[in-house]
Amino acid sequence: MMKTRNLVVCVALLVIAGSSWASVITVENYGFELPGTGKIKDFTQIPGWSTDTAPADSGVENNNTLGTDEDGDGAAWIAFMMGGDPSVWQTTDHVITEGDQLELTVSGFNTWVSTSIYMSLYADNAGVRTEIAGQSVAVGTPADFTLNYTILAGDASIGQNLGVEFYNDSSNWNGIDNVRLNLVPEPTTMCLLGLGGFAMLRRKRA
Repeated sequence: MMKTRNLVVCVALLVIAGSSWASVITVENYGFELPGTGKIKDFTQIPGWSTDTAPADSGVENNNTLGTDEDGDGAAWIAFMMGGDPSVWQTTDHVITEGDQLELTVSGFNTWVSTSIYMSLYADNAGVRTEIAGQSVAVGTPADFTLNYTILAGDASIGQNLGVEFYNDSSNWNGIDNVRLNLVPEPTTMCLLGLGGFAMLRRKRA
């Protein structure tokens, strides 16, 4: 009976919690809200973000139709990317560890016609970016896209800093906004934590 009850509690916790127990990995200027002054086609002026070479027609602009106003100032800033321009990337402070369950989510959309975005996670090895996971997603109207990856034992990226990278792998323009990076707990860990809390609550009531 106790095992059955524990199983029911675990299932309920997983359904209710979802990714709400996730640990956030900080992405600087995740909504491209800074500096918030006019259309900029130079990512060296955008805090947190970089490109390897100067883009021809990519940058940051205010777009209240497609973007999200993350800082509440009434202006929704987005990054727009032209096909053929260099990728946009950022290395975080998170050091990759065995067992990390990584979840990268980005709001993507087209700013001209339907196109696609390549989103990836990379390991920074003394300034050299090495992709550890990536996927191309077709974008149209604003939608969230998620990339998940688990760091296994012996992965060459362990001990290196984690980064995120995006580029337009088609023609025309696309846009991104609201970049989120999380560490998602294993289901077993979530259940153990939940059962511990459940047991404490029962003990308190008793």
